[in-house]
Amino acid sequence: KQCQAFVLAVIPMMKQSIMGYSFGRKRKVLKIMIAMPKHVSTARFVLTSGFRTGNFQERPYTTYESNIPFPLRFMVDHEIVGGQWLELPEDCFFVRQFPTTRCQIEADIVYTNLIAHPAVTAQWSRIAPLRVLSFDIECMGRKGHFPDPEFDPVIQIALNLSIQGGKEAEKDSPVRKRVLVLGTCAGIAGVEVVSFEKETDLLLEFSRMIRETDADILTGYNVQNFDTPYLMNRAKTLGIEEEFELLGRVKDKRAVMKIASFS
Repeated sequence: KQCQAFVLAVIPMMKQSIMGYSFGRKRKVLKIMIAMPKHVSTARFVLTSGFRTGNFQERPYTTYESNIPFPLRFMVDHEIVGGQWLELPEDCFFVRQFPTTRCQIEADIVYTNLIAHPAVTAQWSRIAPLRVLSFDIECMGRKGHFPDPEFDPVIQIALNLSIQGGKEAEKDSPVRKRVLVLGTCAGIAGVEVVSFEKETDLLLEFSRMIRETDADILTGYNVQNFDTPYLMNRAKTLGIEEEFELLGRVKDKRAVMKIASFS
């Protein structure tokens, strides 16, 4: 459906810029409420490029907070902070019958019914039970060469699933320990060892375990700079990247890695 109105409201406000030396001085600004998040960048371009209204001379305008991602904008506007407990009141939401993700619960609620609990009491300051999956890979490197995913196979992936925070983690003990190996391997006490004849089967089983364990956090030693990109590049070399890269909670959406900077 097309929007009938792109701008929902323009509200005069007194605000202070954090740039420069304003020393607490506030000035009048206009808060512009846009109908859709995707229209914010268009509105910003129109304002910063300059335009003429009536008898006023054409001029560009300075915008503030116009490049904030929509989820963060929503959190700021409704005083929601990271890691905070949110409550969906009874009879104010409905659970989706045909979810589009692998989340355990997928629900819809009108945003004004959402309750954010400040972490000022013991009840709302506790950490939610987070499922943490640690993993580490081993590669069969060639003599004198650092492992290269284009040539060197992955021969072992060790995984450890634990729960941190919440009542379920009082003993802080691992929930599952598993080692995926290419070929044969001696048994390991307290660990489930699974052998594979084909490297493709080993990699696809790792991908399946990521989805099955529904981990909130993936971690390990240097997994960001070596293990994860190695696995993804190795899957591409073997031609199984389309199936292997289904690592996230959104169904049929492949995971990607890219270099990015935060400012």
